[in-house]
Amino acid sequence: MSKRTVFRVLSVITVVLWMAVIFWFSSKVAKESDAMSDGLIAKMTALFGFDLEGEALLEFISKWQFLVRKAAHFAEYAVLGFLVANSFNSFGLFSKRWAFFPPAVSLLYAVSDEVHQYFVPGRACRFLDVSIDFCGAAVGIGLFWVLLRIVGVLSKRRVKNGTENNT
Repeated sequence: MSKRTVFRVLSVITVVLWMAVIFWFSSKVAKESDAMSDGLIAKMTALFGFDLEGEALLEFISKWQFLVRKAAHFAEYAVLGFLVANSFNSFGLFSKRWAFFPPAVSLLYAVSDEVHQYFVPGRACRFLDVSIDFCGAAVGIGLFWVLLRIVGVLSKRRVKNGTENNT
């Protein structure tokens, strides 16, 4: 198998694996999901040196839980958008002609994820979450595009300066 084929296969596998991670998070019942968010916030307060315990910690968690949960949605889908864009690029399909597809794949997965959550006890299907997911995916796709352009410019400079290694 050529390096290009291996890269293509790996790029598709990373997308599928990341989708599985998102599905796993979405499969958590409300209590488990809340506990994960609460635990993350508690760890962050300790990491940043906040000395909170008992009622003060619970109050702090309740104030930040919504933002942390929405940031998690955004981050999950930023990674997904980046990976989907990378996968399309590995097949030579990340161009103006195909620009619609990475966002469409990300959006369709966000919608399916929210529908999935509708059937998980204590969870809900929310348009707001689909919107946040899509915005995250768009940022991930945009970040991939920017990095691709930077690599392209650096490659052109190497060739122009004669530092391209022909090995």
